[in-house]
Amino acid sequence: MGDKPYDIENVFKDAIDGLEAEPSEHFWVKANEDILNRENSVYRKRINTWKGIAASLGVVVVVLLIYLFNSNDNTETKDKQVSKVEQQQNNNPVESENNEKKIENRIVLSKTNLAKEDLKSNNNQTQLESKEVSINKDISKVSSDNPEIKLNKVDENNNFIKEVHPTIKTDSISINNDSKISPKINNSSEITAPKYKSPDSISMDTLTLAKNNLDTVGNHKPSDYSYASKDVLSNLSISAYFAPNIKMELLKDNDGHDNETIKKVRSRQGEKFSYTTGLRIGYDISDRWSLHTGLEYHASSFSISPTVIYGQQNENGAVGYSLITSSGTVNIPFYPQPNIGDSIKVRGTSTRDYISIPLLAQFAVLSGRILDFYASGGLTINFAKNKTTDIHWENTQLQEGEVSINEINGLNTTNYSYSIGLGLKYHLSKGFSIYAEPSFQGAITSINSNTPITTYSYYLGLAGGANYHF
Repeated sequence: MGDKPYDIENVFKDAIDGLEAEPSEHFWVKANEDILNRENSVYRKRINTWKGIAASLGVVVVVLLIYLFNSNDNTETKDKQVSKVEQQQNNNPVESENNEKKIENRIVLSKTNLAKEDLKSNNNQTQLESKEVSINKDISKVSSDNPEIKLNKVDENNNFIKEVHPTIKTDSISINNDSKISPKINNSSEITAPKYKSPDSISMDTLTLAKNNLDTVGNHKPSDYSYASKDVLSNLSISAYFAPNIKMELLKDNDGHDNETIKKVRSRQGEKFSYTTGLRIGYDISDRWSLHTGLEYHASSFSISPTVIYGQQNENGAVGYSLITSSGTVNIPFYPQPNIGDSIKVRGTSTRDYISIPLLAQFAVLSGRILDFYASGGLTINFAKNKTTDIHWENTQLQEGEVSINEINGLNTTNYSYSIGLGLKYHLSKGFSIYAEPSFQGAITSINSNTPITTYSYYLGLAGGANYHF
């Protein structure tokens, strides 16, 4: 009697050893939901991590803005005052040019009067040459200090002298390229003294004053803020950049399956490295606004985890294998042609590349000598370039192979998106700078159509690049 319970236990154990039970449909649904929940949890953690990074970058940008504002407030005020003066001068370039010519002519006239006075008061050639040497030294000093004073404009100076002093015969004065005044002794020419007494000498204070007048009136450069007076090239800039991206996709189920198709797609797809690189050309339209365009290459791909698919009738009526992805439907060629219900297991990678043309407007929020802070936004047109899916398959007879499909059914050739961003630019030297720009690109139109799933793509990127302003 004592061995009976032991025998009964063995009887039950032997009875259920070969028992096989198929899990219920509810079990599989529950298991699938658990898998999706774990996948979504990982996905949410990634998004939250990048949200934290974005918030940290925002704090850094705010701190830098406060620093730049405090350190560059005085500089900006001075620059604006200088800009205002230069704009007023640039608005009347004829008057500035006339002022320069008048100053030049006055200097020449003073030297002419001095030479004429010397000729009249003393015919001693030795004293004349001595005075000429003194004059030439003064002129040479002024000319070396200010190259803008051009004393070789003989015709303009002579015309001015004739208007002021008609009695002076200008052929008795010669001005050579070395800015020296050489009186010519001509027995047939008579030099009449001016109505006022010219000074015995021209002091360096007078010449310095003339030089300063030229510096402030005639020797200025167009303001950086006066875009009307700048040529086209000086308004241009070019930049090259690279930006790793985080891709997020909004999926819409078009088959009315209560998002079952979307769940399956999300469960078997895993995002891989995505990036954008390109060249941009910018054109300044004001001191703060500029327009930018160029060419971008955008690459993104995702992995396909092992998935069992079944033979079914395609749109053309033939039976085959097809895989629904977020990009569109991938028809997998297989020989011999399968029957409805046949199955294969597939895994692989799908790639989606674009050539893009952006049209962006950029606004300089804060400009400093070292750092600039700006905001940008605009539209982008995207042309699908590469749409390849590489598949490894295995059938029920344990046969396997590789196939590459260069077409994704339903993927649009063209789609449109918008982008917004904030950037920080660091000036290295004249014209050269580097910058960092976090940006967000969102879909205006979907990337596919007439597919079981409609997909809208969104990208969060951090671009780093180099810029040269002409």
